[in-house]
Amino acid sequence: AVLLHYSPCDGSEETFSRRTTYRIGGSGWGGQRVRLASTSVLDHSRACVPENTWADMDIDTFLEPESVDSLVRSSLECAGMDGAGPVVWSPDKNTAKLLEGETGDPAEWRQTLEDEVLVWTGKFRPGCYGAALPVIRSRGIVGMSPRDLTELIMDSSRVRLYNKMSLGRDDVRVVQTGVDTVCPDTGRRGETKVVRNRTKPPLTKKTLDFVTMMHARRMEAAEGGGYVLV
Repeated sequence: AVLLHYSPCDGSEETFSRRTTYRIGGSGWGGQRVRLASTSVLDHSRACVPENTWADMDIDTFLEPESVDSLVRSSLECAGMDGAGPVVWSPDKNTAKLLEGETGDPAEWRQTLEDEVLVWTGKFRPGCYGAALPVIRSRGIVGMSPRDLTELIMDSSRVRLYNKMSLGRDDVRVVQTGVDTVCPDTGRRGETKVVRNRTKPPLTKKTLDFVTMMHARRMEAAEGGGYVLV
């Protein structure tokens, strides 16, 4: 991987003046190309982006601290199971069976999560960009600390340890490093970067490139604790 080294706050106030374009999300996002300059504003009050807003958005919009905070809130809202979020979730057969058999015993439920992976499939409610694409929610216990797992997923040099279809991932743009970092000048929290991942799925000879914004940070006690990655 090509690692770009910055001090924790370096890059937070920089902008892309080059007229380079990147394909955000690869082919899965409908082939949208975006220019690295922006005057649009992300609606921070919503978990989804309306179709008519998407065309005006670009990478600088996503990298703004307020937009990153919005993505964190959105991820937690989308993962919720109270039915009030933007995603309608349905458990698979094994998950439904395990949920029906839950006794309320914390020790027993922890053992279930250590032995099983719960899986839900879902769809966004209409009106969001990409709402037709399916989404997956899973729950289980991984034998690592939350911080170690977060740092593993954010480390592009170790991506092939857990993603066997990846041919390698490069850090294209590093805005801030360190999942525990809090920049005193901007208030930006955690690690934020843009990566390009080369993937070769099974049953195809094609190599696919996906360009994605990644962010991870520690959550405060009032937010539920642990770490979040979007």
